[in-house]
Amino acid sequence: MRSPFPPGGTAWRRTRPHGALRDFKFMLNQVVPAIERGLLLSQVIAE
Repeated sequence: MRSPFPPGGTAWRRTRPHGALRDFKFMLNQVVPAIERGLLLSQVIAE
């Protein structure tokens, strides 16, 4: 059976690298609910 996606058959390239601000916003959105609701950070991340 032939592979539907042969090596090199699809073109994918990241348009831009992840920035530090994007990473900070992601973590902020994880930490704030944990503080506001009094939950453990591990519970918020698991959700």
